[in-house]
Amino acid sequence: MDASAVRPRNPVRAVIFDMDGVLLDSEPLHHRAVNEILAAEGKDGLSSDEYVPYMGTTDEYTWSDLIRRFQLPEPFEHYRDRYDRTVLELYRCCSEPAPGVSTVLAEIRSRGLGLAVASSSRRAWVETCLTTLGIRDRFNIVITGDMVRLSKPNPEIYLLAARCLGVPPEACLAIEDSPKGVTAAVGAGMYTIAVASTYATEQYTSTAQMRIDSLANLDCSVFDASIGRTTSKVRNG
Repeated sequence: MDASAVRPRNPVRAVIFDMDGVLLDSEPLHHRAVNEILAAEGKDGLSSDEYVPYMGTTDEYTWSDLIRRFQLPEPFEHYRDRYDRTVLELYRCCSEPAPGVSTVLAEIRSRGLGLAVASSSRRAWVETCLTTLGIRDRFNIVITGDMVRLSKPNPEIYLLAARCLGVPPEACLAIEDSPKGVTAAVGAGMYTIAVASTYATEQYTSTAQMRIDSLANLDCSVFDASIGRTTSKVRNG
């Protein structure tokens, strides 16, 4: 844990997780899918640094930009659909929970806090992944990229998750890994924990109030800012 972290100032009533790179180490799967499709078009793949700007965004943003950047010959729908099939298959065969996920979810539940996912991925991916991981039933609310107009780094997805939970944004704690995801959560007014990944180093997540190497290293007493919280029920969805 980042020793310089500032504890939440407001009572924590809900915790909102990004999915990719947080609940599972899926960014290498997405990176692999992108590069396989680029290779089929005779293009060089993206390096880790080149891939970072696409983390935490929608597939619409990713492929619209890649079509422009590489002057790809097919329409957006072609790449979107091929990427969709590739990622779904990788989620079904390769999804494994990140270290510490089960323990952290249990700790949050034991405190009676609301739980949500706010992922820029499309709903079919998120539902497939959470089901494969065996944790879908842990979450009150699942918000996905096809439910919002603006993708991360815009805070819309986090504000929607808070609204669906029935909890003010300032009473939510967000757990992210991507640069744009951290920006979105901080912009929504949430206390934000950044989980390190192969792709997003500290320089990309410096605006988070806390940084950790892994959920397995998270001191769950950070959720004890929930002491004194109101007893209003979190909505289920």
